[in-house]
Amino acid sequence: MRHPPLQPPLLWHIYLLFWVLGILGAVWTIPAAISALILTFLEVRLHRPPRIFVGILLFLTGLGIASAKLEPPGDVPDWARELTASAQDNRQKQSPRRLCGHVEDVQGIADSRLRITLSQVRPDGSPLSEVLPGLTLWTWANPTLRPLPGQDICLSQRPHPVRSTSNENLADSATGWRARGVFWTFWSRGEKGAPAVFGEPSTSATLRERFRQAFMHTLDAAPKSMTQSPLSQGRAILPALIFGDKSGIDHHTQKLFSAATLAHSLALSGQHLAIAGLLGLFCIWLARKCCPEIYLRRPRALLALAASCPPALLYLWLGNAPPSLIRAACMLLVLTFFLLRDAPRATPDILAPALCAITALHPMAALDTGLQLSVLCVGVIGLSLPGIRRLLPSSEVFPCRLIGKSVRAGLQVLFISLCIQIALFPLNVLLFGNAGFWFVLNLVWLPVLGLFILPGAALGLIAASVGLDGPASTILTLSALPCDLFIALLDLLDAAGLLQPPLLPRPHWTTLPAFACLIPATALYLSGVSSKKARHTVRRLTLAGILLLCISPALFLIERMDHTVQCRILDVGQGQAVLLRLPGHERILIDGGGSHSPRFDTGEAIVGPAITRIGLPRLDIVVSSHPDLDHTGGLPYILENCVVGSLWHNGHEAEGPLKKPWATALARHTTRIPAAGESLAPCIKDSGLRLEVLHPPAPNTAPRSLAQWADSAQQWKGNDASIVLRLSRNGHGLVLITGDAGRNALTHILEQGLAVQADVLIAPHHGSDKNFLPAFIDAVHPSLVVASCGFRNRWGFPGQALKHWLQEQGIPLLTTAEEGEIILRWDADRELNVLGDRHGRIFPDPCKKSDR
Repeated sequence: MRHPPLQPPLLWHIYLLFWVLGILGAVWTIPAAISALILTFLEVRLHRPPRIFVGILLFLTGLGIASAKLEPPGDVPDWARELTASAQDNRQKQSPRRLCGHVEDVQGIADSRLRITLSQVRPDGSPLSEVLPGLTLWTWANPTLRPLPGQDICLSQRPHPVRSTSNENLADSATGWRARGVFWTFWSRGEKGAPAVFGEPSTSATLRERFRQAFMHTLDAAPKSMTQSPLSQGRAILPALIFGDKSGIDHHTQKLFSAATLAHSLALSGQHLAIAGLLGLFCIWLARKCCPEIYLRRPRALLALAASCPPALLYLWLGNAPPSLIRAACMLLVLTFFLLRDAPRATPDILAPALCAITALHPMAALDTGLQLSVLCVGVIGLSLPGIRRLLPSSEVFPCRLIGKSVRAGLQVLFISLCIQIALFPLNVLLFGNAGFWFVLNLVWLPVLGLFILPGAALGLIAASVGLDGPASTILTLSALPCDLFIALLDLLDAAGLLQPPLLPRPHWTTLPAFACLIPATALYLSGVSSKKARHTVRRLTLAGILLLCISPALFLIERMDHTVQCRILDVGQGQAVLLRLPGHERILIDGGGSHSPRFDTGEAIVGPAITRIGLPRLDIVVSSHPDLDHTGGLPYILENCVVGSLWHNGHEAEGPLKKPWATALARHTTRIPAAGESLAPCIKDSGLRLEVLHPPAPNTAPRSLAQWADSAQQWKGNDASIVLRLSRNGHGLVLITGDAGRNALTHILEQGLAVQADVLIAPHHGSDKNFLPAFIDAVHPSLVVASCGFRNRWGFPGQALKHWLQEQGIPLLTTAEEGEIILRWDADRELNVLGDRHGRIFPDPCKKSDR
């Protein structure tokens, strides 16, 4: 048979899946456990007690090892506790201590930054007994020098535990760092902290840095006539492809490649080993010229693979061995080994040993997103290739054999790319919010990258390393030209509004095992399986996949029929975003958080995925309490990508970088300026729910316009102009959302005699002591107070006065910094249930009213 059907995996391949699922279970326990049960049910060879026991043992072993490595260190030295405590208590006058550490790794990342991994971090002059446990990650913007692995570096800094935002069903980046052994982090810019380097780097790092400096010197000195500038983004891509150094790439270019689903092409991965293959073919061609009888000893394919191994290992060394590149190099070595033994194997037989070796030596590599995507892509290629080859027309049907082979190869690449995008669709939407609609750009970019840009960059590196600066400069200039042209194409698509991916409903995690069942079933069917056993396997996989695929829409229907009231205080760092879901699936977003970093959009990264969790990108009302960056910075993305019924705001203009996007958002939507005494009535009649506006008061004249608001409400400026909302049911307050309202605004609300009672109070201004008004909290009479604030924020939110007063009154205080996203639910009997995402602990009515 010219294209034989797929063969079933070996039993040890199944056991490998149990081992990997166990490691993944340290982070996603329930999905991993259920996936292991599904695998046990579908694989009939496991339906024996001894084999089931082996699978369970491997799963539990992986789970135990990974859980232990993710556990934060407990033996923190006293000096670190004092520094972090002073940051939390907002004693900013205390100077950071002079710290020293040993450089383990240095990576160049976008926007002229270095990501430096340090070990043995301790105060200058302290013994080794005072080191921080685990590794420390230092992000250095605009560095003044480049330390190398093996050196020691000292600077004045204050370390913080690794922590990221934690929201329901959203990825936690801190887990990825803890999986690499990183438990501490700090950030600096330029000469801040007075960094100083000591000692000699390792020999390997020194040699690699010499190659990099020769490459960068030649790249900077290349002629300007053929590209826009010596610092063009096309040139900046070349060191990223050879050394993994992305420090020359700016955020805009990186975002363009991510939107075009081409970010993988800028990372060192298996596809870049094509350069090793080309070099291997060139070596074999030279060998044939010198010794023609070489083909009589071994096949040309085997000789090319064997010759590709040394340059592949060299590339692995130059790129500092990222996990995805290690996977590709291991697969190349395994394939060469099998061919040397005249034992041709299928893709799983090559992928499985590589994955087994990587996870056995470094189990936590299974949690690396790059390695996960790399393994999945190779697996999909191996599954789809037999069926695609069987379905494509033979090259003999074309009048010219060369044309037929070219057409067939092009169609094969197109269909493989399509299969990869379909297979990764749910994972891409869950992790990146991108469905990969522009995967066809792979057909344009990847061939040019692999056959022209990468070989040119490698040849330029060789020429620069031997002192041929002139030829190296010309070669690198020519290699950068297609990069600049392709970036210009992406800019045109982005300017036309075609590149930005739409905000899609996020599927439930059960969609992942559903696709894991349906894709092999489809591949088996298309590859022409004929045995009865194989047909039964196809039916079992198809049935399991369809059943799992039905879970997500079922949950969507259940969500729409749910008549509980839900308030989600999202963990957006130092900011605030509140998402209300009322009976009838009416949803109201109050604020959208915001970030001072231009590389992080809170609306795109957190608020948008929260809205589309088992739901459509649709909101009935969006409310901006006031146009501060930490409350409104994430709203422009939401307003651009969601269907919004109306936009409510306080009538004030934004300032700074938010001014233009906020003005554009206001101009594109139906807006309204609410005032005290108004209410937003839910669409469900007889629900008794009202969202009341308590502040700011209405101006004395009508109609209300932006100009009249500015003239007649001069006393309400800044934080005191925040919109204050109270959600109530039949007059009983459920939650009071105060924005950043200050004492003047809170006092005014009390003086007006407005009803402010509520079960839950979202603390004014993130719990700031400056906005702390005991009389107001006493009037609200809350059972629970929630402060939306960032972890160890520099303002010390929530304030000590608020915390002490609430403790004296016996009122619980929860913060998004500690709990992550906080979800409040009220049933028909107004019973409150509270869930903290980070610790997963549930308070079934934490809130019985105390007799205060």
